[in-house]
Amino acid sequence: MAIWQYRLFVIPEEEINSYFLNEDYLSEDAFNEIDWWKYKRIDEISLGDLISLLAESKSWSNNIYQLGNIESDCLEILFNKQKILEISIRVDLRNNYNSLIEAICKFGRRNALIFLNYNLKLLSPDEIILKEDISNYNLFDDFITKNQ
Repeated sequence: MAIWQYRLFVIPEEEINSYFLNEDYLSEDAFNEIDWWKYKRIDEISLGDLISLLAESKSWSNNIYQLGNIESDCLEILFNKQKILEISIRVDLRNNYNSLIEAICKFGRRNALIFLNYNLKLLSPDEIILKEDISNYNLFDDFITKNQ
């Protein structure tokens, strides 16, 4: 992932409510070990607003459905057979991202989803919340601090 990209992971809200109702952050172990998509499916129709902004493109893997460009704005759905394993979204901060944030939030609300930022902070599908998190996003400084 490029330093100019803001990344979100997407998980079903009902799974968060089952495991972490009053939490603000997930642990890395929880994020990696829980089968978040065991009971949830996403239909292509609910991707409509994102498809209108991000053209379907060929991924490096046959197991990834990709919208957009991995070096810019991008949505990736990782599958194993027909089962979703992971959904992630990258927002290119060099571009005007307002329309994309609106579409991401609409997708989240329509499908009862929660977002996780790069620190695994839980974020509601709300434009103001995501834009505020983007304004606080400083991956480079966090990387330097963690590696000193």
